[in-house]
Amino acid sequence: MSEQWFELFKHGVDECKRLGINMTLGIGPGWTGSGGPWVLPAESMQDLVSSSIEVSESGNKRIKLPIPVPKKPYFGEGSFTPELKKVWEDFYKDVEVIAFPTPGVAKKINDIDEKALYYRAPYSSVANVKPFLPSQTNYDEPSSVAMISKSQILDLTKQLQPDGTLNWKVPPGNWTIMRFGIRNNGAVTRPAPVQGLGFECDKFDTVALNNHLAQYVGRMFFFLFHCEVL
Repeated sequence: MSEQWFELFKHGVDECKRLGINMTLGIGPGWTGSGGPWVLPAESMQDLVSSSIEVSESGNKRIKLPIPVPKKPYFGEGSFTPELKKVWEDFYKDVEVIAFPTPGVAKKINDIDEKALYYRAPYSSVANVKPFLPSQTNYDEPSSVAMISKSQILDLTKQLQPDGTLNWKVPPGNWTIMRFGIRNNGAVTRPAPVQGLGFECDKFDTVALNNHLAQYVGRMFFFLFHCEVL
């Protein structure tokens, strides 16, 4: 958004006024208006990610927990500049650490990424994309050894150290430890010239959305009224 760009925008607004045409500014997700190079990683669109390890030795332990890896961006990494890719890889913030007795049977929910809306292809014409997720009417009763009682889940968040190690007195038995955190989901402004590439802002964060609008629409209106780039 250079001074030349603002001049062209003002010219467009003036022409709309002269011709009696309304101008609409769209900020729909996935387009250039929903983010920009000014969007900070902490105010960008994010995923809740996790990693897990199993421990079986009881007693006081200092356990190094793996950092959860980012989920693959829906449109891949081809839209990243080298700088954006590094920020995407580096940004991480811990949320919670829990532990629970390791189930006797490993059973996961089918299509969990789609049901949790981590991944939902917008085009049913894409190979292997379901036009809809089936609604089951009959559910198999899970085995008792595959289930975890809520009372068995331990919150160990306060025992997580800044370097990612967990200080914990492990009870007897086999335990699974899960580390949850947030990462940038890889959504960037597209299509956009390189100068306009940046992360999309977090639409669920009022502060993040207001900061984005101030940098985007706010600067445009400021120029219209003051003929000066903010």
